Amino acid sequence: MQTIASYSKPLSTLLHFFGMVCYDFNSLKTKDLEAYLPYFPFWEKLFEDTQSTQTIKNLYQALIELCKDPKKLELATFEYNYLFHKPTPLVSLWESVVRSDDKLMFGPHSFAVQEWYNAFGLELAKPHEASDHIALEILFMANLIERMDTNISGKKTQDFDPKIDNNERHTTPVAEDIVWSFWNEHLGQWGPACIQKLIPHAKTEFWIYLLSSCYEVLSIMGESEQ
Repeated sequence: MQTIASYSKPLSTLLHFFGMVCYDFNSLKTKDLEAYLPYFPFWEKLFEDTQSTQTIKNLYQALIELCKDPKKLELATFEYNYLFHKPTPLVSLWESVVRSDDKLMFGPHSFAVQEWYNAFGLELAKPHEASDHIALEILFMANLIERMDTNISGKKTQDFDPKIDNNERHTTPVAEDIVWSFWNEHLGQWGPACIQKLIPHAKTEFWIYLLSSCYEVLSIMGESEQ
């Protein structure tokens, strides 16, 4: 991978897949999961010339089996709640808990991430949740990459004209350096390590390969920025 621009479409859809399943797997139906299957040939190209090609292929097979076998879907759902919704999380899933001095939710990183969302016209589906959940940051990264335009120069979030309403902000093109700004300020600072810590807790093939693939993608993005 050289620049995000060269693989923006498959990367944005893959990050969207990771974000959706990690954010709200309980609400996804079989048809929702099946809708991602046609993307896998394009996603595999992201892993070309890496040692992780087999991981994404294994995820593809695991997802097919999940969609065909209700028992495997049930197990994957049970494990999702174990990984992401235990009363005491196995791994800290919020940036403020990981990076702030007091290690509490709704800390300064949460409000900083919320400012990014606001600047680009995005609102949380659940207004009272912390904005810096790992899955939400991955989804936001996917959104930025999806509307990246290499023909424009960068604008910091606070530089947007306040007269622009939210509907217009929601579709505002962004420059590649803005994508990297969010990565460097937030997701890249803690996201790969967070996902890596979740992997040993996964037991089903689906979650093992999904978390492993997610970690590999985030790691590759970090290497691309260096």
